[in-house]
Amino acid sequence: MNLYKKNKAIAAIVVASLYVLMVNVNMTQRARVITEHRSLAQNLGGGLCSITPISEFTSAPIDATHSLLVSYPGSGKRFTWQVIQALTNYAIADDWNYSGRLTLAPLTIKTSWPHKAGVWSWGSTMDQVILLVRNPRWAIPSYHTMQFELGYATDWA
Repeated sequence: MNLYKKNKAIAAIVVASLYVLMVNVNMTQRARVITEHRSLAQNLGGGLCSITPISEFTSAPIDATHSLLVSYPGSGKRFTWQVIQALTNYAIADDWNYSGRLTLAPLTIKTSWPHKAGVWSWGSTMDQVILLVRNPRWAIPSYHTMQFELGYATDWA
C-alpha cells in the first residue's frame, strides 16, 4: 500500500513537471512570435510609432477577374476586404475612393447595397459580384442606423 502511494506521488510530480515544461515552451514560442510581430513597429517616443508595412500593395493585372464586394452595412465587408487584400497583395478600393486606390484598377471594390447615392455605375468594369449576406434581423437595423447617422441621399439631386 505504501508503494502505491509513493508511485502515485511520483507520477503526480512527473505530470506537474511536464505541464510546467509545456507551459514554459509555449510561453517562449509566444514571446518569440510577439517579438517578431513588434519588430514591424518602431517606437518613436512620446506615444508615437512608425509601422513598417509587410509589403506594398500593387495594381491588379488588367486580365485579372475584378470583383465588386457588396453587402448591407455591418455585414463584414471591411474584414473580407482586408482578407482579400492580404491574400492577393493587390490594391483594394472603396466606391467613394476614400482609400485613394480607385484609379489603380483595383482587384476588388467595396460598396454597400443599397448604394448611398442610389447609383450603381460599374457597368462592365466588374467581372463578378461577391455578395455578403448577414441575418436580416441585424443587417436592416444596421443599415437604417447608418443611413440616419450619415444623412444619405434619397434621390438623384
